[in-house]
Amino acid sequence: MKASKTRAISIGVGIAIALSFAYSLHFNPRWYGDNGPGVGKLPRIIVLDYMKQAYDKGRGAEAAQGYFSPKMVDHNPGSIELRDGPPIRHEIRQVIAEGLVVAVYHHVEAARGEPAIDVLDVLRTSAYTGRIAERQRFVQFPPAGEAAKTAHSGDAK
Repeated sequence: MKASKTRAISIGVGIAIALSFAYSLHFNPRWYGDNGPGVGKLPRIIVLDYMKQAYDKGRGAEAAQGYFSPKMVDHNPGSIELRDGPPIRHEIRQVIAEGLVVAVYHHVEAARGEPAIDVLDVLRTSAYTGRIAERQRFVQFPPAGEAAKTAHSGDAK
């Protein structure tokens, strides 16, 4: 009786180990074949790394190619930070991350012929690829007096 109990427990433990190993292999992002720049990083870090490359370094096309999923849904495909050019000055005011979704509220200075804007970017990352899968952008133009001050203060620097 004692031997059959021990054997049943051993079989149960063996099955549990095999299942945990199979689960680990199935849900490990390295097995999905996409070596995106954010594999293994938190969604917040993926989004902030994308913004550093697109805004601070002015390499928007390269950043989009690297960080955006091939099946990405971009609700604002004409944004200036998606093109290469001089760096775009911006100030991140708040970042909120919940699960795979990251919301970034930031002020973008006047650049590349576009006026200064306040932006709320809501980006959804992919669970396994380390890339951005969807982007929604909500834009608010500052009042006329603030826009003029921002443009002049940017010229002085």
